Amino acid sequence: MELLVRPLRIAPRGATHVHNFLVHTPNLNLLPIDLYVAQEAASLRATYKFKAPDALVIATGIVSQVSHLVTNDAEWNKKLAPIRARIKVIELSKYVGTN
Repeated sequence: MELLVRPLRIAPRGATHVHNFLVHTPNLNLLPIDLYVAQEAASLRATYKFKAPDALVIATGIVSQVSHLVTNDAEWNKKLAPIRARIKVIELSKYVGTN
């Protein structure tokens, strides 16, 4: 959802490129939001005060048992520090040079 908002606002036809990326990228799996993800997301919102879209992304990763989340949001790393045993956060800005 979040990846499609800006393209839809700026150039609705551009959202097709994002959609195609999501659907056709190898090793990228789109997963449904089920009751287990919703419960985990609610817990993340209640405990760590994440916004709903962020909580859903993080919860999907936790429920799917991914080892790492990749983000540009430095707050994720801070907020999720207490549960690092369950999920680790990779901040892209730490790995990409800002020339």
